[in-house]
Amino acid sequence: MLEAYKNHYYHRIRIKDSLLNEGVSEIKIKQVIKFLSLFTKEKRKLNKITFSDMTFKVLKRFKNLKKLTQDTGYLEGIASQFDVLAVDEYQDLNATERELIELLAEYIPTVLIVGDDLQCIYSYKGSDINAMGNLKIAFPDAYTIPKTKSYRLTEQNAAFTNEILKHNGYPLEIIGMNGQGPRPRIVMSDSRNQKYRQAAKDILKLMDDGVDAKDIAVLSRYNYSLETFVPYLQRQHVPSNYSKNENIRKKILKRLWRFLRAVIAEINGNNSKPLINLLVQEARI
Repeated sequence: MLEAYKNHYYHRIRIKDSLLNEGVSEIKIKQVIKFLSLFTKEKRKLNKITFSDMTFKVLKRFKNLKKLTQDTGYLEGIASQFDVLAVDEYQDLNATERELIELLAEYIPTVLIVGDDLQCIYSYKGSDINAMGNLKIAFPDAYTIPKTKSYRLTEQNAAFTNEILKHNGYPLEIIGMNGQGPRPRIVMSDSRNQKYRQAAKDILKLMDDGVDAKDIAVLSRYNYSLETFVPYLQRQHVPSNYSKNENIRKKILKRLWRFLRAVIAEINGNNSKPLINLLVQEARI
């Protein structure tokens, strides 16, 4: 959340609108803005910046030059070094990064932008799931080329994907270029236990049909789901191997606990130094 709103600190109305849309109260919004102001002041004292500050400061500098001097010579001098501005993963850019791209595009003759709204995974730092869909707003004269061929998907996977896209109102139709394969299926379960039992039986059937256990993978969004699933495989006498990196989990939890303690101290009106120092430390990682 800090990354998402910090990028809009110089546009306080953006922060307010964004939080209001999420159902945050006016009081909490004032606290967020106050905290961001405090965070910015402490960074200046420590002479530190975060990764996202780099983009913000460059954008601010460019905008001030353009506004104060009314002379684009400086920006044109930078832009003249480049024939093409290429931007990949556009859907993952936050508002500050997109604004910087739009400013540079005024001076660089050719702009190439590649992205896919369906792959937007950085909303926590301010990316917009409608970025590619709104591209024509930022670049009215843009010539768009939909890339509908997927060399990873089989024809069956593509057809399955298209059904989901159509159900969600997405107009693009994907063409699978990776040959033939089994059609994916969705199995609905009334409970988690039923889901695990069915998955274990399906895996056992695959093995009975000659599929090597080493060629079967079980994917899950959360570790605890896999941990819970392992006993169901064991009951079916299915050989399985589940591993996780405990060190990474412990480090994440330790850092999260330190952060929460500092936030609580800030909310309670105690010295904000521990939180500021912690945020600066995290920015270095």
